[in-house]
Amino acid sequence: MFMYKDLIFAESDCKNLLDSVTGFTKSKLYYTGGDGSKNEIISSSQRNSLQYDFDLLNGEEIYNKLDVILKKFGYKLIADKLICNIIRYEEGHYIFKHRHDSDGDSFLTFVIQLDNSEDYEGGDFIYWDENNQEQIMERTKGFGYMLSADVTHEVRKVTKNVRHSFVVFIKYENVLELNKKKLL
Repeated sequence: MFMYKDLIFAESDCKNLLDSVTGFTKSKLYYTGGDGSKNEIISSSQRNSLQYDFDLLNGEEIYNKLDVILKKFGYKLIADKLICNIIRYEEGHYIFKHRHDSDGDSFLTFVIQLDNSEDYEGGDFIYWDENNQEQIMERTKGFGYMLSADVTHEVRKVTKNVRHSFVVFIKYENVLELNKKKLL
C-alpha cells in the first residue's frame, strides 16, 4: 500500500480544468476477464457518475506537476500523453468500494479535488489505510492523493449540489524507474 497526499493543484488549475470541459458522458466501469479482455460492468449499483475524458500531453503544466511528485519517489513520467478524466458526481452519484489492481496494468492513480468543500454535501472520498481503518480525503480545492493500485477506496453519495474530481491512472508503461526506491 502506498499513498501520497498534498495540495497538488492551484485554484487556477482547478478552474482551468473545469472550464475546459466540453461535455460529460455516463461513466463506465470495467473489469479484466481471466483471458485478459476488458469488459464493461453495466450496473448503477456500483457506479453512478459522469465523466469527461481528455489527453494530458507531456510538457503541459499539469503533466509536469504530476511528474515532479513521481520523481520524489524515484519515477519519471515518460508517456507522450496520459488519458485523464474529470469526474462529475451529481446528487445521488457515487462509486462503490473498489481497488485498481485487478487488471495488473494499473500502477498508481491520482485523485484531485476540484471543488471547495462547501460547494457540495456528501460525496466524501473514503479510503482504507494499512490498518484497514476508514479515512476521509481532505476536501480542499486542489488537494489530492496518489494511490497505489491496492488501496481500497470509494466515493460516497453526493447529497447536495455537484462534486468534481480529476483522475488519472498511471500505468507501468507510463513511467521509468530512476532509482531503486519502491512504492509498493
